[in-house]
Amino acid sequence: MIIRFKKKNKAVTLTEILVAVVMLAVAGLPIFGLMNFSSRGTREQSAEAEAGNLAKEEMNRLMYVADYNELINNVKQDVPCKFADGKDKVIRKGNEFFGFYTIYPHKNGDVKFKIPKMTFHKPQLCSAGGETQDNIVNEENSETYSLKDLYPDLDEEKQPMLIDIYLEIRWKLPAEKKYNDKNKLILYGRRYHTFE
Repeated sequence: MIIRFKKKNKAVTLTEILVAVVMLAVAGLPIFGLMNFSSRGTREQSAEAEAGNLAKEEMNRLMYVADYNELINNVKQDVPCKFADGKDKVIRKGNEFFGFYTIYPHKNGDVKFKIPKMTFHKPQLCSAGGETQDNIVNEENSETYSLKDLYPDLDEEKQPMLIDIYLEIRWKLPAEKKYNDKNKLILYGRRYHTFE
């Protein structure tokens, strides 16, 4: 006697497919979130690096290229930066940047510095190691000068010799609608006016 069993057709039901898809989606969500977080971090770092480059370029222009008298005319005003293409705002890699600078002058009479008096020594008193028995610089006999003492003909209001430059660059990512306070980079510079 031969017993035959009925073969069951092995198939996957729609319910099993849906359960498998849901399980994969639930397992994959953290991975997609991590990838999105990593991508956003990379975009923010790239924007910050670009802001640093723009800030250095603009500060170099203000320190070494811009006319000193033009800077003095903009004292304590937030003057928009003019980037390499001559625009106030620039878009690089989808990120938008803008910047401004402010000039703060120092009064010539307020800038003071000490000049120590030098005393010459006899070469015969020097030792082989370069040390001397006499003190060359005498701090007690130093003299204090101001820029006004050295340049008495300058009008203090029109020709400050020393200025501070405050430069701020701000940026926003493509997904952001407005500039965020945390997305800014600040540079300070000090420029001394030389007469030709």
